[in-house]
Amino acid sequence: MIAFKIVNESYGPRLIITERGREIQKQFVKTINQYDKNIEFIGTKLGHKGVVELERIATALFVTKDLSIKSDEKRISMITDLKPHIKPEQATKAFKEIDALIKSSNN
Repeated sequence: MIAFKIVNESYGPRLIITERGREIQKQFVKTINQYDKNIEFIGTKLGHKGVVELERIATALFVTKDLSIKSDEKRISMITDLKPHIKPEQATKAFKEIDALIKSSNN
């Protein structure tokens, strides 16, 4: 449904939709439309971010949602335990961003 396309050798590949992906879009218009706003929201909020920043945000979401940790101190501790290369300041920033995304997605 999707494929990689190298636009510039200096950057990573770009994802593009394949012909099969276009066929599936035509078959499931109603379902796709049902989630269109959600996809647009995520694309707008996260589409410009690089892989390092996305890793931090995704880990912050995992700790917040899947592990149900609410305390800021415990969340920061957990993220730095899970990903030792993420510094506490970076974890704090990621949690602020994911909390704001969760809040704005509920509106």
